[in-house]
Amino acid sequence: MISRFPIKAVHRHLYGNDDCLDNRLDHFFKDFIHVELKVGGRKLQVFYVHLDDGEREYEFSKKEEIRELITYLREFVEKEPQSYIVAAGDFNFSRRSRLMKELLADGILHPPAANFGLKTYPSDNPTKDIDHILASRNIAINDYRTFHFPWSDHLGLLCELEFMD
Repeated sequence: MISRFPIKAVHRHLYGNDDCLDNRLDHFFKDFIHVELKVGGRKLQVFYVHLDDGEREYEFSKKEEIRELITYLREFVEKEPQSYIVAAGDFNFSRRSRLMKELLADGILHPPAANFGLKTYPSDNPTKDIDHILASRNIAINDYRTFHFPWSDHLGLLCELEFMD
């Protein structure tokens, strides 16, 4: 994340059951990280997401991971219903997938109005839309586009966020 605003780490959530090493190894290096940015007088809650990759082999893992993220988001919004929220990162599923529909179903997050589904992977010849930026309804996602980042196998996503109040 690149930000000109101060960042505070809130929580790192490793997917899987912490009590079972075999379960954790199935999700090695996969997590979401919740950080808070102070933007003027507002607090922006940002969730960096990295879900399991692959298609069929890890589909069950991705379903569990998305449910863990949804549960955390729901609990957070229950405590702070007026929060400004952004979820962004390597979701490893497309905008048309069942998992995206599940993630968007409760209305906490919404996709950008334009250009949703930009292809970002692989960076040298993008054919898959597996990276996304989503936001709560009180934030508009504008000027949504990709950019080249030299040390990544993905194109980066860039946007402008507009607070709607």
